[in-house]
Amino acid sequence: MRTKRKFISILVCLSFLMTLLVPMTALAYTENRVSNVPTLSDDSDIDQALGTLTLKEDSDYKDDLAKDKSFTVTFPSGVKLSVVEVSYTIDNGANWIPMTSGVVQSGDYTLDITLPNAFGPSTVDGIKIEPIVKIDGFDGGDIEVEVDGFDSGITSGTYVLGRVGEGDTTATVISVPTVGDESPAEGGTIRITENSINAIGKYSQEIVVKLPTNFNWSNDMKNKTGDNYDNIQFLAGLSGSTVDDVDINGRTLTITFDPVDNRSQRGIIQIVPLFTAESSANYGEVEVSLDGDEISDADLVIAKYADYGVSISADGDVEEVFAGTIDAELTKLFFKENVNGTFVANRKTKVEFPSWVKIVGVKVSGTKNINAADLKNAIEADIDGTDNYVEFVVPAKTTGKTEFKLAFIVSVKADASGDIVAEVSGRGGAEGEAVVGKALAPVEVTASASKELRIGLKNQAIGDIIITETKKEALKEGNLIVSLPKNVLWSGVPDVEILEGNVDIDESGIDTKDEDLIIPIDGESSKPSQIKISNAYVDIDRTVAEGPVKVSIEGDALVENDKSGLGYGEEHRLAPDRDLNDGKPELLDAGEFDQSSVVKVEVGRVATPAPGEVQNTAVFTIGQVEYTINGVEMTMDVAPYLKNDRTYLPIRFAANVCGVADENIMWNQAEQSVVLIKGDRVVKMVIGSNTMLINGVPFVMDVAPELVDPGRTMLPVRWVAQALGCTVDWDETTQTVTIN
Repeated sequence: MRTKRKFISILVCLSFLMTLLVPMTALAYTENRVSNVPTLSDDSDIDQALGTLTLKEDSDYKDDLAKDKSFTVTFPSGVKLSVVEVSYTIDNGANWIPMTSGVVQSGDYTLDITLPNAFGPSTVDGIKIEPIVKIDGFDGGDIEVEVDGFDSGITSGTYVLGRVGEGDTTATVISVPTVGDESPAEGGTIRITENSINAIGKYSQEIVVKLPTNFNWSNDMKNKTGDNYDNIQFLAGLSGSTVDDVDINGRTLTITFDPVDNRSQRGIIQIVPLFTAESSANYGEVEVSLDGDEISDADLVIAKYADYGVSISADGDVEEVFAGTIDAELTKLFFKENVNGTFVANRKTKVEFPSWVKIVGVKVSGTKNINAADLKNAIEADIDGTDNYVEFVVPAKTTGKTEFKLAFIVSVKADASGDIVAEVSGRGGAEGEAVVGKALAPVEVTASASKELRIGLKNQAIGDIIITETKKEALKEGNLIVSLPKNVLWSGVPDVEILEGNVDIDESGIDTKDEDLIIPIDGESSKPSQIKISNAYVDIDRTVAEGPVKVSIEGDALVENDKSGLGYGEEHRLAPDRDLNDGKPELLDAGEFDQSSVVKVEVGRVATPAPGEVQNTAVFTIGQVEYTINGVEMTMDVAPYLKNDRTYLPIRFAANVCGVADENIMWNQAEQSVVLIKGDRVVKMVIGSNTMLINGVPFVMDVAPELVDPGRTMLPVRWVAQALGCTVDWDETTQTVTIN
């Protein structure tokens, strides 16, 4: 029954469509076209021809035009009919016969045309209209003629038969280059076009072009090849015209010329401007004024005068890359000289990224006026995978402004996030910065609760752990490792389940080894996935200090660039098939960081200290002078701040929290050094120096102490705390530092 109804519906639709299609044959009417669209002068004293309008039957519909029927053609106000020739054809345009009757002009703007008796159903008939008009009061622009076919078979419509420009000529600049202190500088070509034939007179004419203050015309404007001036050209209807004289008076250029006679089309004059800038010339647009006998006044920007410099920008959308990736390709960094010659020969250009990015490679593209292979070789010579910056000399170039694009291949530290900014500096001539990437944490981690834990006890419950991919394919094939702090061991294998998404886990391979829970990932997800770890229990050694217990999320499923190895092996977590660091685990290979975890989350808190042990917990917030010690709020005189991804604290407060009394904080004004004494440990640091001495043994820091207003010594807290036997935890979300 349903099929039958559907068939009937289809038939009804088809019959409806057929009724729509039947009358369409009557809509053929005429094919109307315009032969050309001339540009006319606004001079009311001369007759000028418009384009020819042809109205002709379609050869497949020979009976559309009805003899003795009339239609009208109306011209816009200000376009007055002087003469009009109307002819007809009955042989598809092979012959056109002038109409001696049937054409009536009503006033200045309307034609009434009656179709000839000769039109018949077996011939391809047509009408051709060739109007000559006077422009008197027309506002300018397109001359639109309206055809009303009534019931004659002529297709109605509006047609542009001509245009009227303002003034005798129209001046434009073909392109606007950026120029510097070249001598001379070449501006964009000035093109002067007649708005009608002979708009520029037939006798000696003058063109005056004036530069702005502190710019002067170059004498090279007088250069000639034979009898012709190199920078002045006559085209189209003015081809063959001659220059009589070129006069230069500082800012003013005067060209005297004789237009060629007997012109049958509009002409064009082109001027290639050559000029120089005085030392006091303003940077910006170079605008000239144009004037002359029959040349319409115009103001034209022929160039942009710029100081030497290089434009630095990102070429395209900012690439999102996962933290922990060792070969991420960033958005292209686009270098473009504002002025030819900005890049200084044999001077280095430096491109620097945040400290948590290391450059491992580069791709070169989009080169102009420079050899791409030479540039690539110059950059790669300074890349060894250990630095966040590269320095190179831009190779010698050809003439013209230099352009190139650099797509850097980088390794991103596992716990990093935020914009990857490329800072360009050096003595090579280029300065600036651009965001060419955004580091994303591959996963987000939450815990259901922070359980209270006791030292020396086993099988203590911790909070459930939820690991969520921030994007699909964030977890790669390999091992996802959930690592507890030292001397906090997994009591057994917890439950691991996929709550969302389709990441592939090898459930049979899930295992624990001391502090580590190992979750093998067999396949990447096609949509973001979520993994839940529950029914988790831990053993707490008696050596564990009071405070938070945080799990660290790591493993080669997330981190490709950890120096300690990819995945899980028997020693130092080295991958079993990889000999890292030439057998020296303390060294970093290309692209590697001393960072194994992506993120940490608190799953418990040790509430009972080890016997005889007292511990302080201090929490500092970036940008705030208030801080807490064991929950009690206190105030500093200088707020902590971040610099190069390191937290700086005032010396006294950093030392006090780490157990150093005021009398054991010693400042040496002459050396600009500070000494901290805690028990049998003596720590010395010098303002501006990366070397820290612990009991006389030097250690190299990645940052240095510094002085800030009003004369406060600021220390990198992590280095100080670790030197004095304390631990430091950083919370990106709350921008807080916790020292235990």
